[in-house]
Amino acid sequence: MIVKTYDEIERDPEYDKYNNSEKVMENYGLLIQYAGGLGVTASTYRQFIALLTAVKGNLEGKTILDLGCGSKESPDALPRSGPYYGLHPGLCRFLHSRGIKVIGIDKADNSKESFENYSVNLIDPHALDFLPNNSVDVVNSRALIDSPTLLKGTAKVTSERGIIFPYNREDLIPNLKKQLERIVRPEGFFIYGGIDS
Repeated sequence: MIVKTYDEIERDPEYDKYNNSEKVMENYGLLIQYAGGLGVTASTYRQFIALLTAVKGNLEGKTILDLGCGSKESPDALPRSGPYYGLHPGLCRFLHSRGIKVIGIDKADNSKESFENYSVNLIDPHALDFLPNNSVDVVNSRALIDSPTLLKGTAKVTSERGIIFPYNREDLIPNLKKQLERIVRPEGFFIYGGIDS
């Protein structure tokens, strides 16, 4: 598995190729429709370009796992009203609308969405045990480490084994990497970053 931050992906010369491509500009209107508002769309657009860069422009036949994909049902979402309430899972919606296999993972509920999704707490070191080995091509984790739920500092999870795992922000990405090494194909990617990266 190849691990890259958003900053590293955006420094790749291929990034500008996809960022300026005519096809992406055509898709931008669809991004606005599926992302849930312009504020979210800018982030969704950036994630989409990063995915294209990682797979050299070919998402056909790929499986994308979006960790912390967002949910309009998130209790931490702001604003609390209006048509774009919530942290919409814009990337998942968009990829699914284009026929790309996407799996959305979020602590909040996405059961009303049409893409494959699971509500799990990624702090649990066994949270992704249900995913098969070598089943994912690219993992996207944009702003998960800055998640309002995780930043509260009081988040804890009790696993089925009865063990309590206190949340430690510095341990989140290394913990996820351990799980992802099993799930992601050897030539696959894990792309991650915070809000500001």
